[in-house]
Amino acid sequence: MRVHHARAAHALDVQTEPGGEFWGWAGRTLGAPARTASGAPVWLRLLSVPADKASGKLWDGATDAQLAFGDLDGHRPALLGMYETVDDGTAYRAELSVRVDQPVLSNDPILQHDLQLPDPGGPT
Repeated sequence: MRVHHARAAHALDVQTEPGGEFWGWAGRTLGAPARTASGAPVWLRLLSVPADKASGKLWDGATDAQLAFGDLDGHRPALLGMYETVDDGTAYRAELSVRVDQPVLSNDPILQHDLQLPDPGGPT
């Protein structure tokens, strides 16, 4: 995964930042903060699946969401680019997105507790 993540970074012309890699569920995804050649902060996520399973929500979710919703006026990280390859029966898709500068609300895709959301009316 790290080798393919590095190849994707090169193909998408970004430099990953040291010490920031995050592994997803069952080692199927690897994400890391990165910077574009101009210095813009981005997020590079690599997904791996058996080549014959390269479809569906997990595989197409980011692309479908970008097409359907865009960046929702800055409330959703825009998908900036993708890179795909197949190696030895495994498909890899790298997704390059705008890096979110807000705190993480949950470290798990399945919420384990109530979220501590800010008051939508702002500070009083």
